[in-house]
Amino acid sequence: MGNGFAATVRKIRRGDFSWSGLGSQDEVDGACRRAGYRSPAKLFNPFTTLVTFLRQLLGADGSCKDAVDGLIAEGVSAGKSKNSADTGGFCKARKRVPEEIYWDLARQSGQAVENEADASWHWKGHRVRVADG
Repeated sequence: MGNGFAATVRKIRRGDFSWSGLGSQDEVDGACRRAGYRSPAKLFNPFTTLVTFLRQLLGADGSCKDAVDGLIAEGVSAGKSKNSADTGGFCKARKRVPEEIYWDLARQSGQAVENEADASWHWKGHRVRVADG
């Protein structure tokens, strides 16, 4: 798993990674429903906002501009029309998404990793939990 993560980070830094493949629209929509959050936005809907935020967090310089530029580049490469490079819409959308949604998606991701973990990763038949205190 470590090699897969490292390879993914290298792809992110090179810019040859499809961010929309990180999760599904249904997972984000489900988290929004559970949080009671609705967004009428067309471009920066919760899924696009989340993907762009992850791009910002893991990007080389961590800027909103770099994240929005990456979103535009990914869209254009998929044959979509170019959106504005103004970062204001993204920044406002990011503030509107409740933190609870991010926590919900993080728990879902962790559960999916645990469910898919190979039994050979178990120690004497037990799942290993790592804690740092």
